[in-house]
Amino acid sequence: MLLQQQGLIKLKDGLTTYEATPKDIADNPKKLKFVEADSATLPRSLPDLEGAIINTNLVLEAKIDPKSALFREDSKSPYANVIVVRKGDETRDEVKKLDAALTTPEVKKFIEDKYGVAVVPAF
Repeated sequence: MLLQQQGLIKLKDGLTTYEATPKDIADNPKKLKFVEADSATLPRSLPDLEGAIINTNLVLEAKIDPKSALFREDSKSPYANVIVVRKGDETRDEVKKLDAALTTPEVKKFIEDKYGVAVVPAF
């Protein structure tokens, strides 16, 4: 989905963001070649690749400067972390308090200060 949002490929219609694979590419005008690999190997393999899509946690662990990315997901990413509870628990006071506490301007500032461009608050 990220590559489609950047205009590099077009995926087949009707896919959810979680089920797309290289076989689902409908249009690849730049003739990019895709090799699926274990995500943990990508930071070590990057010198041997023309590019890679690497999860932020792996970028940070590998001490790669996130500003060196050609593009990054934004706050509208379908992969943003969210608070999830069992059905029926969403009305519990402690869940409401946790949600309120984790989505404050102070938490947003903490995320931005600690992680810079690497992590984007999606709230």
